[in-house]
Amino acid sequence: MLARLVREYAPARGAFVLGGSGDVWTAEDVVRLLRETGVGLVSIARGAIGNPWIFAQARALLAGDAAAAARPPGVGEQREALQEHARLALALLGEERAGPQLRKLGIKSARHHPDAARVARDFIAVRSLADWQAVLGRHYADGARPGVAALPEEARAACGA
Repeated sequence: MLARLVREYAPARGAFVLGGSGDVWTAEDVVRLLRETGVGLVSIARGAIGNPWIFAQARALLAGDAAAAARPPGVGEQREALQEHARLALALLGEERAGPQLRKLGIKSARHHPDAARVARDFIAVRSLADWQAVLGRHYADGARPGVAALPEEARAACGA
C-alpha cells in the first residue's frame, strides 16, 4: 500500500518527501523499506531503543559495505553510548526521573553484550544511579571486548513488540 501511495504522489515529490516507518528493527529493514516502497526517508523509532548503531549500520548497508553494517558494537562502544545517554537524561530529567529510563535502556541495550542475560538481570536489579554505574563498571570495563549481533526477534522482544 505504501509503495502505491508513493507512486501516486510521485509528481508532487518536489513539494514534499514521503517517509515510511513501522517494523524497522534492523539496518536491513531500513534498506528494504526504501527499496520496496520508494519512500524518501525511513523513520526508526523503537528499533533504535538500545540500538543507536542502527543508523550507522543502515548508512553502511546503503553504501554497499555489508561487513560494516553487520559489525556489532563492541563493549566499549556500548559503554560510551550508555554513559552519553545517562549524561543527557540526567541533565534533562534529573536523577529521580532519569533513573527508571536508564534502567530500561540498560535492559534493552544488554542484548548487544556477550553476556546479555546476566547483564540484563543486573540492570533489572538496578534501584539507583549508583547501582546503574556499578553494572557499567562490572560488565563494560573491558572496552576491547567484541559485542554480539542482536537478532531482530531479540530487538522486538526487548522493546515489547
